[in-house]
Amino acid sequence: GHAGAPEVIHPLGVFGEPHQTIFLALVIHNHLCAKAPAAAEPIAKEKIPATPASAPMGALEKELLAKKKQSADEEAAKRRADEERNAKAKIENCARAKQAKATVDSGMRISRANAAGQIEVLDEAALAKERAHIQSIIDSECR
Repeated sequence: GHAGAPEVIHPLGVFGEPHQTIFLALVIHNHLCAKAPAAAEPIAKEKIPATPASAPMGALEKELLAKKKQSADEEAAKRRADEERNAKAKIENCARAKQAKATVDSGMRISRANAAGQIEVLDEAALAKERAHIQSIIDSECR
């Protein structure tokens, strides 16, 4: 519609007892602007349409339900992808930790670069610390 012109006038239907007045709402750009009684006199019972609880959904309700379902499906797919990625990372971390444990337990001399970039050979205390660290990784990742 035009700017400021009413887009839709929605009948809100009958609320409460059959003798109450039907109200209309003036909705401009999806904002409720005014509501007023459509008739000043009470409505006769025979003019009130019966709407069972299982009445068919309107297009708006169907669209909202579809969007809600799509959003839930996207969340579930994202969760599954995250879980799958985490499971693969755990398997890889476990394999690396087991390989590192085999290397540390092999009895070979192990060296690495320190913070200054110099090569240092690990002594027994450093190897014990490394074994404990590797074992904690195996305990958390290999389950």
